[in-house]
Amino acid sequence: QCHTQKTVLYGTDIEMDVSGGWHDAGDYGRYVVATAVSAADLLLAYKAYPEAFGDDTNIPESGNGVPDVLDEVRGQLNWLFKMQNPENGGVYHKVTCRNFPGFIMPQDERDELVVCPETTTATGDFVAIMSLGSEIFKEIDPKLSTKCLEAAMKAWTYLESTPSAVVRNPEGIVTGEYRDDDDTDERLWAALELYKVTGEENMLNKALE
Repeated sequence: QCHTQKTVLYGTDIEMDVSGGWHDAGDYGRYVVATAVSAADLLLAYKAYPEAFGDDTNIPESGNGVPDVLDEVRGQLNWLFKMQNPENGGVYHKVTCRNFPGFIMPQDERDELVVCPETTTATGDFVAIMSLGSEIFKEIDPKLSTKCLEAAMKAWTYLESTPSAVVRNPEGIVTGEYRDDDDTDERLWAALELYKVTGEENMLNKALE
């Protein structure tokens, strides 16, 4: 295991548990935007070709009666829940150390982990992946499906009341930004996925604006 040390919310002394989640690339940051898009690719592939995914890929969950690809996505959804502000529904952009590590193994990166502030891009992608997760897990894991939809709706409320938050690293953080100056596509994806799972016309109207 790695990156289980205490994590602080940027600009505060609030400690958080954000263990879990996929590492990004050559660094060991964990990013909501990248996770949401990657998890969506897996869920959409499963939705299109469920017969292609077995329960025998030799991960710890193999043999539990659920396709392993869904077990893997479930782990990411559980991490994403931790990245949502429980008070306002917004979603924190990422968790990384303040700087990129050197060429070390992930368990050897022991610098302080910092959760960066909410962004509308992360929140929009969160709404979309949680909505998609609610749809796919409805029959397989109804409890998770309900939790996903509740989280999506709370994040949607935040998104509706929050102007575009341009992504920039806060002072002192130099890891990857996933910089985005326009959250229109994230808001569109969020509205469409939420409409698919709820059927609420106002979601569709938002997508068509």
